[in-house]
Amino acid sequence: MKQIPKWVWLAVSTAVLSLICVFGFLLVVGRVFHPPPETSASAGPEAVRFLDLPADAKAIRYWDHWHDQIAAFETTESEFRAIFPAVEFQEISEPIPYISGGYGNPDRPPFHTGNGESTSATAGIYFRRSEADGGGELILFDRERQTGYYELALW
Repeated sequence: MKQIPKWVWLAVSTAVLSLICVFGFLLVVGRVFHPPPETSASAGPEAVRFLDLPADAKAIRYWDHWHDQIAAFETTESEFRAIFPAVEFQEISEPIPYISGGYGNPDRPPFHTGNGESTSATAGIYFRRSEADGGGELILFDRERQTGYYELALW
């Protein structure tokens, strides 16, 4: 069995350490240079830039950060469906919780424990896509409260 020269070990370990440093740097820079979250407990439809809300949507609450987007708003079911024309919704058959309050503070996301108010939809329509890394998308319309809800988490 032939022994690996010392210079090969040194080159490989230097390359691995360099890659770790570059990855760490990019991770830190990426998080530092993302804009702060935008949030409101009472906004107009134009404020929610990640959805094309109807002009007559009411009680609009939202959270928009580079990896999380959440909006809750009052509208009709037909206007809600028009926002998501390509989505194939299912009828809600068991309660689905969604974040109905806790918006408006950029230092405290509404999904943190104890900050947001949760409501459960028992009648309406929904679409859910879940990712292995914990991310995904929930789109639902709560018929009882005439409330649309959208949540996207990248992880």
